[in-house]
Amino acid sequence: MSEDRSMPDDVTSALRRLLDENAILDLMARFDDAIIRKDTETFRTLWVKDGIWEIGQFNPTHAKDVNPLHAQGMDQLMAALEQFNKMNEFFFRTTLRGVITLDGDHATVRTPTTEYARRHDGHGYNNVAMYQDELVRQNGLWLFVSRRYYYVWVDSFSPIPGSAIGLPPDGEIGGRPSTNTQ
Repeated sequence: MSEDRSMPDDVTSALRRLLDENAILDLMARFDDAIIRKDTETFRTLWVKDGIWEIGQFNPTHAKDVNPLHAQGMDQLMAALEQFNKMNEFFFRTTLRGVITLDGDHATVRTPTTEYARRHDGHGYNNVAMYQDELVRQNGLWLFVSRRYYYVWVDSFSPIPGSAIGLPPDGEIGGRPSTNTQ
């Protein structure tokens, strides 16, 4: 299905589209940030109650490289995040903008993603993948209905040298408290 990407005839429609796309990009950034910082409370706010998070279920040739995940519902989502957080000495991910298709209060998003991590045993977990998401707007907020992670490349065996430095505390920039008063 091809979405009409032409410029809307009226400013209100154009503005609505931009606001929706920006809110969806913000949702995706908050997901990455919550995963990186192990922020379970923020993570919880990004999903519908019966949301689905699947990783690696679709790539049987990579079964030896990954631990497939299927979590559905808030309890399973939070348990999966907790297990995920315990696995890594550090974890970092980046998500590109991707393709957003809007349909009223529903959207689909396809985003290229890279992840870098080191397990506690020193082995790496590096991959390139594609998230395919279904979203819904509820009470004015965009939320994940489902996130499905399709691996393109994965390496979970190579060691990662170096030191895991850690992240600065919330509100700090460059080792100093932020002066942002928002």
